[in-house]
Amino acid sequence: MKRFMFASLAALACQLVVAQLVVAQPALYKDGMLTIPQGAVIDGSGSAYFESIQLRVLENGNFELVAAEQRSLATVESLDVLVMESLPLQVSVSVAGYVPTPCNSLLTPAVAYKDNTFTVTLAYRELGPAETCIA
Repeated sequence: MKRFMFASLAALACQLVVAQLVVAQPALYKDGMLTIPQGAVIDGSGSAYFESIQLRVLENGNFELVAAEQRSLATVESLDVLVMESLPLQVSVSVAGYVPTPCNSLLTPAVAYKDNTFTVTLAYRELGPAETCIA
């Protein structure tokens, strides 16, 4: 079991900013195929997290899902929320929990805001054979 502490800072003023040291990979559209590195589905029934999402453009302009790798969600043991008195409104979230083994790595959090509620989805993936893992 690998424990983690995660903190993010969100600013609300027509935008949501998650403070992290992450280099975002942009979605890529090429030869009728839209490739999205990471994404999440967050709805009333829960959350799901995906990587390597591929969508093909159909003749009518709709998209068809070609491939996606679903990732497992991290276990969250505690959550602390701090609402700061600032303009724009800022919210700091600290999360503590774990992933099953030291050979797992947290992915970029997915954050959604709807009806005055933030939903943060934390997922993980197993490290590949070329990545360092000390179990």
